[in-house]
Amino acid sequence: MRKMMIGVTCRSGEVYGLHSYYDFSSYFKYVQMAGGLPVMLPILDEEEAMAAAEGLDGLLITGGEDIEPSLYGQENTASAVPEIGIDMTDIYLYRAFISLNKPVLGICRGMQIINVAEGGDMVQDIPSAGRGFNVHHQFKLDPPVMDRSQPAHTARFVPGSRMHAIFGDEHGVNSFHHQAVDKVADCFTVTGVSPDGVTEAFENKLVTAVQWHPERMITDEMHKEIMRRYLKECESAAQQAL
Repeated sequence: MRKMMIGVTCRSGEVYGLHSYYDFSSYFKYVQMAGGLPVMLPILDEEEAMAAAEGLDGLLITGGEDIEPSLYGQENTASAVPEIGIDMTDIYLYRAFISLNKPVLGICRGMQIINVAEGGDMVQDIPSAGRGFNVHHQFKLDPPVMDRSQPAHTARFVPGSRMHAIFGDEHGVNSFHHQAVDKVADCFTVTGVSPDGVTEAFENKLVTAVQWHPERMITDEMHKEIMRRYLKECESAAQQAL
């Protein structure tokens, strides 16, 4: 079987004073170490997103900044300044790949935008939500700053799910987010939760989504297995499309 070509969503910002599209090398290495071929996608309109989906085998929606709250029906109460072009590109790409029955993997913000695209909503700021969340989830900037390859807390997984098949009942995950999925879209089944009830994973036939960063935890073979299994799903979908 040929290598699976996986679209990897970009982020946008200033690099050396020039507007640039980029993303962290860990996402690309994560696809490559499992035998896939990553292809970075720029900001796209709806038509271009469909063209990308037609030419690729799967989509990895990466982490990043906060999502525009109006996309899930809220006022901005605790979100950093969003970039609507990134938000809409991710949504266009997600819908295009799903319409063609091609698998999608969401990581961190990627999980959140997938949920928003399907009608779910968000907790804009976990620490100030007043919802009884008592696990520290944002280790990127807040002290103590942690090695991104190390677990920050555990997640419990639902028997019969993809995550349970990999990790069993419970496993350590890293954590670098101040926002979280709140109402999960009806088309998804929650398959992992943190000790304080934050959604850590959900899935359906075509979607695998996790709140943590498995691409940063590849010293643990179980986290590598997420990408390996995802690429096998892409291969199966490609074969069925022949």
